Amino acid sequence: MHNQDAAVQLVVFEVGQRAYALRVEQVIEVLRMVAISPLPDTPPWLAGMLNFRGQVIPVMDLRTRLGAPRPQPDLNTPIMVVTTGERMAGLIADVVREVISLPVSAVRAPDTLTGQAQVVATIARVRERLVALLDLERLLLTHALDLPLALEAAR
Repeated sequence: MHNQDAAVQLVVFEVGQRAYALRVEQVIEVLRMVAISPLPDTPPWLAGMLNFRGQVIPVMDLRTRLGAPRPQPDLNTPIMVVTTGERMAGLIADVVREVISLPVSAVRAPDTLTGQAQVVATIARVRERLVALLDLERLLLTHALDLPLALEAAR
């Protein structure tokens, strides 16, 4: 049964002038840019590792991952600490805009033509903009963001 009044809460952020979102329950915290320890021999989108409350987590640069031009991060660049259950990671965005609540009916599957379709779960219409809702599981899983593997590779 689908509740017509059901709402989904999203954290809206920008990467390279495009709007993206994650479900609010997937975002643990938004940090300002902190020291990230780079790892050798890792894909270009893996910025490095971050110590978050005593836990070492991988940090993904969303600009590189989503194919946007990459300015140097500054101290105001946000890192979203996200979780998919047991897996945690940091995601570097350009700007974290807002938390919004949308009716489930405003969220629909993306057209098959979008180039990032494998990491875009759905598209939501927010006022006059289209916002791509990222599939966090797929974003983190498809590129083996397994901490033991990344740390093993770094040795």
